[in-house]
Amino acid sequence: MPLRLTSAPVSGLKNRKSSAPRPRGSPFAGHARRKPNTQPGGVKKAAASHAADDDEQPLPDTGVSQYIPETASVEDVVQAIESIRDTMFEEVPQRAGMNSTRIAQVLTLRRSLPPLASVAHVHTLLNGPTRVEKEIFELVTSGRVKRLVVPGRGTDAAGLGDCLVLAEDLEQLVRQSDLNEHLQVDKFLQTISKDTSIPTGAFAPDEYLALVRAGFLVSGRGAPPTSVSLSLPNTGPYLRLLSAGRNHLVALLRKSSYNEAPLELLRDRWDGAVESERSFSVAKRARGEFAGILPGKTKKWRELYGISFRWAVEEALGAGVIEIFDTGSVGVGVRLL
Repeated sequence: MPLRLTSAPVSGLKNRKSSAPRPRGSPFAGHARRKPNTQPGGVKKAAASHAADDDEQPLPDTGVSQYIPETASVEDVVQAIESIRDTMFEEVPQRAGMNSTRIAQVLTLRRSLPPLASVAHVHTLLNGPTRVEKEIFELVTSGRVKRLVVPGRGTDAAGLGDCLVLAEDLEQLVRQSDLNEHLQVDKFLQTISKDTSIPTGAFAPDEYLALVRAGFLVSGRGAPPTSVSLSLPNTGPYLRLLSAGRNHLVALLRKSSYNEAPLELLRDRWDGAVESERSFSVAKRARGEFAGILPGKTKKWRELYGISFRWAVEEALGAGVIEIFDTGSVGVGVRLL
């Protein structure tokens, strides 16, 4: 017969409650629980905004910088025009992120642009207004340089319509065109050798029409034209590209609270977050890590066809859109005017 052991109440004995004090409730027990590293959206945005305001302060200004004229390897107007002509674009990088069709488009547009240099850009490189204007006048008088004024583009410092071109560059353009089929090229070159204003009766009506269609003349109303001046083919696309580069530089400066930034920071913004050939970037690519986007994905190459950062800064500085100054701590600063 199995035995079952059960507890039985014992008379006179009662269960005693523990004498240890009960823990007190937390005063925050009623609040919603949240992870320690999270904050409400509004608080996080406000904190980030205050941090940005605290970190970004106006750059120290110790005076106007002569960085551009001091580092420009030019000594006269002719050298300045050549430098502006030859340094407008950067070389297409090996890892461009563009297919062969796009690269061909970039190179074709570059070759089609006229070898112009704005007067404001020349002034930036030489930094001597009186001397530069005197030299330009002498070069234009001698026929070594042609000064072109594009109607409707402005002729002041900020305008885009006051440009210079070397006479030998102009002659090369004329001889490479198909004008030989319509008129005598030597006759045209002789006509513009001293003055960019073309006399009304210098050419026959069909010759005027051929020159206008080729882009070498800008005519007024009337047939035959009553006011004709010298121009260059594709001057319109050139000026539009120049204006787009200037506007992009302005937009990059406006990203800063005080519309100013160190020159090197502005350069990084212009180039975009692209991969480079620096050792750390090469090492990241070797490990299969992200080292930056390809240049073809940036606005510099998508819309500006690889305009050089320094070229854009020089042009905007000459136009009075920006100014550069010494900071004394972070190098050269750039400020939007």
